[in-house]
Amino acid sequence: MMAETIQNERKEKEKLEKMREDLVLDISHDLKNPLSSILGYSETLMYEENLSEKEKLEYISIINKNSHRANKLINDLFEFSLYENCNYKLNVDKVDICEFLRQIVTFYISEFEQKEFIYDFEINEEPCYVMMDRKKLSRAINNVLDNKIKYNSNGAKLNIKTKIINDYFYIEISDDGEKIPKEYQENIFNAFVRLDKSRNSKTGGTGLGLSITKRILNKHKGDIRIIDSEIGSIFEFKLPIVK
Repeated sequence: MMAETIQNERKEKEKLEKMREDLVLDISHDLKNPLSSILGYSETLMYEENLSEKEKLEYISIINKNSHRANKLINDLFEFSLYENCNYKLNVDKVDICEFLRQIVTFYISEFEQKEFIYDFEINEEPCYVMMDRKKLSRAINNVLDNKIKYNSNGAKLNIKTKIINDYFYIEISDDGEKIPKEYQENIFNAFVRLDKSRNSKTGGTGLGLSITKRILNKHKGDIRIIDSEIGSIFEFKLPIVK
């Protein structure tokens, strides 16, 4: 039994070390491109004397855009590391999750209509309370809604519905877009997992949004998962109810 315990601990240590190495490589990869671009264009501005005003403005715009990309990644990494810390505590209050969710959805209506989404909301009318950090939980829900807007085409269907089972409150956010492959469904909440294998930044993502979402839910003693479906994707939030 002792030998088996030692062997399991060794395997777990190796697994964590591999995850650490992968994380460092992913961070390096994602920071390298914007920083290289910033360095290259800034040096051109410094040393090239024959640039037109139009070219200068174009290069400054590129530097600015890549600075924002690098800054967002660094901010997301900082937030990700906070939730990895077991000693980090949320600032929680007892809040009606139904009204809270309605307020979040209201802010997105204009964006849904801009993309001509066909949307439907089924949010419980009766109050239901959970202990939450408003700012953090809002961030978690926003991450999923932002992805729905970002990755779905115009005219997509979007549904948000809630339900109560035993002592848990559930939120389902679904669409009729492309299905998330099964091989990604379990790993998609890990850091830097993206469906686009090219790992390009056309959509502006850092690859940390969903991993941050899961850690926020875990800090609330809840969870998030993907429900397998024939079409589109269904994200299910789970939060414990308080009386």
